[in-house]
Amino acid sequence: MGISDIIAIIGAAAWLPQIFQWLSNYLKKPRLQVISALTCMIGVDTYGPNVYFTASISSEKRDAIITYINARLKHESGEERLFEWISVDEVQFNAQSLTSADEAMFIKKQKVLAIKAVQEILAERSIYFRDKPLGDQTVAKINQAKDNLKYLESSSSKQSGQISKSKDYKELENFVTENVFWREGSYQIEMSFDIKGLKRPHKQTFAFSLTRQDIENVKKNTEIIKQQVHQLLNSEVPEKQVTWQFVWVQVR
Repeated sequence: MGISDIIAIIGAAAWLPQIFQWLSNYLKKPRLQVISALTCMIGVDTYGPNVYFTASISSEKRDAIITYINARLKHESGEERLFEWISVDEVQFNAQSLTSADEAMFIKKQKVLAIKAVQEILAERSIYFRDKPLGDQTVAKINQAKDNLKYLESSSSKQSGQISKSKDYKELENFVTENVFWREGSYQIEMSFDIKGLKRPHKQTFAFSLTRQDIENVKKNTEIIKQQVHQLLNSEVPEKQVTWQFVWVQVR
């Protein structure tokens, strides 16, 4: 073995620590930590009950790509629903460069594709969850009712302009207003996070309670829902400037 061979071996060995570090980082599994805000926002609209859940999400060991989140809500009576994430509001700032005088931050609203949880960036996210299966049912019932009403109007001029008196309207109105889900009492909310590269989701459970007054406030949306159902059946675009009633509840 010549000097050139020895030098080559020494040079290759110099890379071993870096290679081991790369391999170690690759094999590390990320571990999420979800810290809830003190409160979350509960509401209901034409497409069913919804939750705005604010939390700081960080990852230990390595960055994590969150590809899907759902929230299983269970009332103390045993009734439960599966909510899915729809969109995310993000307030973001750089923790490494933050000073007492540095208040620069930005808010980013996005449709959900994925969330990247990293260690260097602190990001408080408000995740909008909705009872998507119920929402899909509502859309299907609206489309079916519209088709039925079009058929009736084409076959009888007496049906024209009588949407609010039709059987389809009444059935749809009852379906939407009776599926509010929110009840007085306590709820458990089990959040499940799918992470890219991991077989098992990360799960964390929180809880909150609704009072009788909370339910009364949420049900104030009923008249707006009825109005929007009528507009949708009449092929009108519902008003965007609508003031929905929400309630803030303490998360524990």
